[in-house]
Amino acid sequence: MKTNGIYLDNAITTRIDPLALEEMSRFERENWGVSTQAHSIGREARKALNRSRERLARCLDVEEKEIVFTSGATEANNLALLGVARALRQRGNHIITSRVEHSSVLLACRALEKQGFAVTYLPVNGEGLIDPDDVVRSIRDETILISVIFAEGETGAVQPIRDIADIATSREITFHTDAAQAVGKIPVTPTNLGVNLLSLSAHKFHGPKGIGALYVRAGIRVTPLLYGSSEQVVSQLRPGAINIANSIGMAKALELATHDLLGDMSRVTSLRNRLFQGILSFAGKEHVRLNGPTDNRLRLPGSLCLRFEGLEAEALLLNLDMAGIYIGAGNPCASGALEPSSALLAMGLSPSEALCSVRFTFTRNSALEEVDLTTERLGVVVNQLRSISV
Repeated sequence: MKTNGIYLDNAITTRIDPLALEEMSRFERENWGVSTQAHSIGREARKALNRSRERLARCLDVEEKEIVFTSGATEANNLALLGVARALRQRGNHIITSRVEHSSVLLACRALEKQGFAVTYLPVNGEGLIDPDDVVRSIRDETILISVIFAEGETGAVQPIRDIADIATSREITFHTDAAQAVGKIPVTPTNLGVNLLSLSAHKFHGPKGIGALYVRAGIRVTPLLYGSSEQVVSQLRPGAINIANSIGMAKALELATHDLLGDMSRVTSLRNRLFQGILSFAGKEHVRLNGPTDNRLRLPGSLCLRFEGLEAEALLLNLDMAGIYIGAGNPCASGALEPSSALLAMGLSPSEALCSVRFTFTRNSALEEVDLTTERLGVVVNQLRSISV
C-alpha cells in the first residue's frame, strides 16, 4: 500500500491523525468491554464512552444528551430524515431538500416518496448555492422537514444555513443539515445556527472510519429506525454496541481540528489559492474554469474544483496518480469508471463539462511544498495530454 505521495482528495476521506490513533490503540489494549457490562471492565468502558460524548459535545457547544453516536454521516442522515418523517407523519407529508445533497439524503428521500411523502428538490445557481427565497416559496402547510447540506463536497459551496434555519424556525418546521464536509473545517455550532439536527462523520476530519454522530436538539421528535438494547443511555434512538475506541478517536480528532480552527482555515485557504494561481500560470484562464463560488467566504477553505477544458478528468486523475499525486473527480461507480458529478450537473454543467472537472481538497496537514510539487507535476501532465489531443 502506498504511504508516500501527495494526497489531495480529503473531501472523500482523510488520513487518521496519529494522536487520535494512539488514544484509540491505548483503549483497545487496556479495555475490550462494552458499556452495558456490570463489572469493572464494563464500567471503565462506560466511562470512556461518556467521556467521548462529553468531549464531542464540548467541541460542538451542545448538551451531551443531544449527541447520538452512529456509524457515520450516512446513518445519521437516514436517522434524521426517516426518523423525523415517521415521527411527524400525522402533521404532514412534505419534505424540502436540495439537488446537491449527499446520496444518503437523496436516496432516503426517494424511499420516503415511495411511502407517500412528497419531496421538493431545491435548485442551485451556477455557483452551487441555494437561494433562501426558493425555500420560502417551496413551503406548504404540510411541510414537516427541511434538510439542506451545510457544505457540498465537490465544490465546497457553503450554503446559507443560518438563513434557512431562521425560515424553518419561524414556521415551526424541523431543520436538518448534513455537516459532514463542514465540521472540523469551518466553525459549526448547531445552537448558534439554529438547526434542529446535524450529521457529522469522523473520517472527514482526520478521525477513524465507521463512527459519526447525529446532533438532535432536545425536544425534537425522531422515531428510531432500529430496535434493541442500547449502550447510549442518554438516547434510545440508536441501539446496539458502540465502537468505543472509534468514539475516542472521533473526539480526539475533533478536538485537534477545532483547537486552532481559524488559524488552520487561513493557512489552508492560502495553500488552495496558491495552487489555483499556479495552475492559471501554466494553463491560462481560458483553459481552466473554477466550479463553485468565486467568493472565498462561500467556499470551504480547502476546496478547489476546476474544469480543464478539453481534458478528461479521468486521464488527469490517472496520470497524476502515476506521478504520486492523488486527487478526486466525479462520482465513482461500481465498475471503477467515473460518472459526472450530480452536483456539477445540478449547477448547469453539461455531462462533458462535468467529466472535465477535478477537485483538489486540502486539510490542515497539507504543506506548502506539496502545493508547489503538485503545480509542477500537474503542469507536465496537462501539457502532455494537450499535446496528445491536438
